[in-house]
Amino acid sequence: MGQVPDIRDRVAPDEWAAFRQCRFEPRTFAPYPCLAATDGGAWVPYRGQPFDPAAWGLVDGGWDHEHCDVCSARITDGMGYWANAGPEHVDLCGVCYPLVRAALDAVHDGSDVKPR
Repeated sequence: MGQVPDIRDRVAPDEWAAFRQCRFEPRTFAPYPCLAATDGGAWVPYRGQPFDPAAWGLVDGGWDHEHCDVCSARITDGMGYWANAGPEHVDLCGVCYPLVRAALDAVHDGSDVKPR
């Protein structure tokens, strides 16, 4: 049986830099609007950004999940997770958040957190 990798080995250095800037807050996921390309292609989360209605249609409740930025676990309606309250979109599942928080807190100023 293989050994479970340490959280510091599963997160890239640039992700640690982003995590250090985050102000995580607990949330419960609920579907929210998304933009669907009128050509039937891409779907993207709608977070208030301007869009061309000729190229995009607004779909109420169309974004029905997120993914954890560490393990890619699917976060769906009613599930608890941790989201960045700042401008950068970062989501962590309930399993990864305490591991990331502990790794960040283990370093006095947070600047040395990186994979081993």
